[in-house]
Amino acid sequence: MGIWEHTSANHHGKGVGLLITHDWFKFLISSSHDENGRGVMALFGFKRGLQLAVINCYVPTLSSDTRVEHNRIILWVKNQVESLRTKGVRVILLGDFNGVVNPSIDRSSTDHTSTVPELSLFTWLTTRNFTDSFRLLHPTTPLFCNSSRVKGSRAVVNRLDMVWVSNDLAGFLLEVKSSHLVAPIRSDHALVAATFDVHTLVSPTPHHIQSAHCVKSKKILVDAASEEQWSDFSSQVEEFLPLYGQLESYGLAEYLQGDPETTYASPELLQTLHYRK
Repeated sequence: MGIWEHTSANHHGKGVGLLITHDWFKFLISSSHDENGRGVMALFGFKRGLQLAVINCYVPTLSSDTRVEHNRIILWVKNQVESLRTKGVRVILLGDFNGVVNPSIDRSSTDHTSTVPELSLFTWLTTRNFTDSFRLLHPTTPLFCNSSRVKGSRAVVNRLDMVWVSNDLAGFLLEVKSSHLVAPIRSDHALVAATFDVHTLVSPTPHHIQSAHCVKSKKILVDAASEEQWSDFSSQVEEFLPLYGQLESYGLAEYLQGDPETTYASPELLQTLHYRK
């Protein structure tokens, strides 16, 4: 099944779409588009109120001739994202953005040494807790999916096609890869595919099964405890409680604050937190 958006004036020059499997099509709640052949959105609904939206867009290269159209699709994307996220919808945004996030590694030309995003949309998405899926898995690895530009006799390849995800979907990302199209399909773009494992979201374990397998909470049997047991417990509390006031000296504060130099808890910290049965 598919959802398509194109302009009524020129069906051959513009158009975006989403192909949806039959298994997912039954979960389709609604769809919308930008009415200019540049953007389309599909909203899916699942059990326990989970909603997931997929947005496909084409952002024209910014020039004096395309400025209005460029700004129009950017605004449409932002409005879609804001509206969906306000409602708690998880969002996947994909498309050809005709710009790169980090020119120094997303363009092959040695002329590009800047690390500044070429589109303000990328910065805007980052402030909304969206992540470039490929860079999430491969922070510095070059990946080029377009070779439409030619500079002299040297082809310049770029990473214009991306899949962005909201932070509540990033943890379900498994793989992002690029592959070339084969005849008779021809394009100056490669295929970019992002794979997610969302089966626990789409088909969550029923509550009664979760309850049957959950670990029963432990309780302190105050009335059943002997004086010897209480004495042993008190000794442990008196021994270990003062150590918690020293945790900052073992690097816990930096660890919780995300200090890149403190990736793992130190052995001293682990020893301090050791629980004696």
